[in-house]
Amino acid sequence: MAISITPGQLQPKVEKPAFVTFRSGGGALFAASFLLLFVAALGWLGVEGFAAQLERDISQYNRDLSEVRRSRQPKIEAEVLSTISRARHLEKILDDHRDGRKALAFLEQSVQPGVVFSLFDVDYDAGIIRVSATGPNLTTLAQQIRAFQSDPNVTRVLVGQLTRQQDSDTVETQYSLTLTEGAFRAFVSQ
Repeated sequence: MAISITPGQLQPKVEKPAFVTFRSGGGALFAASFLLLFVAALGWLGVEGFAAQLERDISQYNRDLSEVRRSRQPKIEAEVLSTISRARHLEKILDDHRDGRKALAFLEQSVQPGVVFSLFDVDYDAGIIRVSATGPNLTTLAQQIRAFQSDPNVTRVLVGQLTRQQDSDTVETQYSLTLTEGAFRAFVSQ
């Protein structure tokens, strides 16, 4: 087999087309640069507008602040602060105040017929009343214990030693009564 070299037998090379073709060498690059410049200019205008708005807001704030400072009345402010301080102090005093009349009223309401209270001591902080009592017999003193226990303000009743007095034919004892918290408070806070 002979090989012949003729121009008709040569096959032309087929080139694949490119995906993006630039017909005018720098047109796309120019368009992209123009778009980037436009976006940068727009951003710069936005930042300048925002800065101007912030400056207006700051100057308005400073004007309002100076107006408030001019309209202040330091004497009245000091008087109001002093009144608030005194009111808080008074509130503490009222919360801590105990009314001794409540202890006496409690004993008056609780005393049973035939029982005589002689000495009493009140611990307002602990809510304890210690009282010496004399009665004609043990039954009367037991009724007194029952009267203390039935009171809703009494949480505990302790009875001391019972002593019979031969000369007066009576019985003596001491009671220690623990009352609920706040039983002696003069003012009940709501």
